Amino acid sequence: LALRHFDAGLDRVVAECAVLVAAMPVGVSCAPMAERYGGDAALAARAIFFSTLASIVTVPAIYLLALWAGL
Repeated sequence: LALRHFDAGLDRVVAECAVLVAAMPVGVSCAPMAERYGGDAALAARAIFFSTLASIVTVPAIYLLALWAGL
């Protein structure tokens, strides 16, 4: 929606791809990185699981919201 607000001059397909990429769940690489650098790998794994589970609903919802807003 910010892309439309600021009129970034992007092609419609590029703008839709940007919206979908921004709506994606937490990246899978964060758990190994957390483990390697002494972070909370279990928390990172839970974040991956729950954000992926939620993305079943949120990704289509955000895409439809972007279409509704005229992106």
